[in-house]
Amino acid sequence: MNVTGVISVFRYPLAAILLVFAGVVIYTFISMAAFEDSLPHLMRNAVFFMVKNPIFVLILIFFNIFPMYLTYSDPQMMPLYAFIWVSCGFGLQALLGSVLVLPIMKPYLPMVDDLGFFILDENGNKIIPAMQGDKEDQEPSAGAYEGHKDPSEAEILEMMKKMGM
Repeated sequence: MNVTGVISVFRYPLAAILLVFAGVVIYTFISMAAFEDSLPHLMRNAVFFMVKNPIFVLILIFFNIFPMYLTYSDPQMMPLYAFIWVSCGFGLQALLGSVLVLPIMKPYLPMVDDLGFFILDENGNKIIPAMQGDKEDQEPSAGAYEGHKDPSEAEILEMMKKMGM
């Protein structure tokens, strides 16, 4: 679409603003999946991770927006594209996002054991590797909650008896 006049001056700044907005939205959803917090804090985390690795932002934006553009640019093949999106497209986007972003976020995620339970310190707070070197009296992030404590062997045996095992 050719734009002329005064509006053509705003084409590139508007594109830049839309790219930043798309990056914030994509990283906000990733932050929602990784952290428990309020929306303003999740958006702050999204901006933090965007600034930390800007090249991944461009890769994620490309792989999230370009396939949608291709899907809607060819209405004749849209049923085939819809089938591909439903069968594997969304899952592949999520896999790509997790493979790219997990190494960046890993130092900020709470530690878990082999069963997926949170590893807690002596006060019952989640252990986060980035906080280990900090002060003892530092509060966990807002939105943190008490995690599971591993059941003892006696409790496991009692649960197994109740289930008839």
